Amino acid sequence: MDPVGLDISYELIPIRASKTDDFIVLLLNVKNVDKRKKLISLDVVSNNDQIYLDSYRARKKEEFRLGILSEKESREIPVKLFLQKPSARPGLYDISIISYLHDRDYESYIEKSEFKIQVRVV
Repeated sequence: MDPVGLDISYELIPIRASKTDDFIVLLLNVKNVDKRKKLISLDVVSNNDQIYLDSYRARKKEEFRLGILSEKESREIPVKLFLQKPSARPGLYDISIISYLHDRDYESYIEKSEFKIQVRVV
């Protein structure tokens, strides 16, 4: 459980990317494990020059506003990770997942938590 009171799990589809793939899918599952309702948002950030968050390969950060999560409620978020063209260099590449707990609106946050995952390109 992260400090924001969420259980965040993920799955990569496929598990590893081929250097000639156009994109792979990062499937995030966010669950509120606390007893109170929470206003939540997530940022997904590419920390490298091989993976982007749009098909034009220009964006490296995307925000997802999940709304209010009740106790034990979960949401699933599919995120397309586009690989550098014409072919990505093989290796391990970091993607940051940043969760925010908000008070009344999305303009400010009370708590923030970050973890990194690695995407393997072969």
